[in-house]
Amino acid sequence: MDSLPVGSGTVIGALEGVPVAAGQIRLAPGDGLFLYTDGVTEAADHHNALYGDRRLQEKLRSLAGTGADIREVIGAVQADVEVFIDGAPQADDITMMLVLLEGDDNKENTDHV
Repeated sequence: MDSLPVGSGTVIGALEGVPVAAGQIRLAPGDGLFLYTDGVTEAADHHNALYGDRRLQEKLRSLAGTGADIREVIGAVQADVEVFIDGAPQADDITMMLVLLEGDDNKENTDHV
């Protein structure tokens, strides 16, 4: 599992009319993109500790190569966040999306992000 480089630009969709930088990555069949809002990593427990990037990455790494489908991955991350927050009220949405590339292993695929 690799993380995409993070820029210092504006969050996509935060402000109308703000230009967004385009990038390009090469995906192979079986590769996926896990997209999420900051509400995932900023989910807080009763002591205001945050779920965080490291915990999310560790959870995703534990699921990589297991054959888990999209619903299983999202469900496992959601369950891990819920265990972490232990019922503490949240100030932000917790939204996740996983896109998996299917296709012929012999063809190259390029997606723009």
